[in-house]
Parts: sequence; structure tokens; C-alpha cells
Amino acid sequence: MSLFTTHSIESAPTGSKAILDGARKSLGFVPNLYANLAESPAALKAYTDIAVKFIRTAISS
Repeated sequence: MSLFTTHSIESAPTGSKAILDGARKSLGFVPNLYANLAESPAALKAYTDIAVKFIRTAISS
């Protein structure tokens, strides 16, 4: 079983640093999910992109 690396902004791969820094600035902290997804900049970007789309979507009943 492999463990996920929980990255800080400093330890994250280059492609993830800006996203983690943006989360810290907007939320006041870096969520653990983001810190774990940071190992793959593409996965972190995909997750944050879809999260923004869900926030902007409104389903009326």
C-alpha cells in the first residue's frame, strides 16, 4: 500500500505551487485534498477547475 504525500506549497511540484498558493490566499489554508493531489499538477488542476464549475452552477427546482 502506498501513502500519499501531503505537500506544502514549498514541497509541491512546480505545476501545483500556484494552485496551492491560490487556495491558501482564498481559503486561508491549503486543504489536505489539495495538498495530496498536488503530487500530480494535472489532477489538482482538473479538480480545482471542476470545483469552480460546480460553484458557478445553479440548479433550480
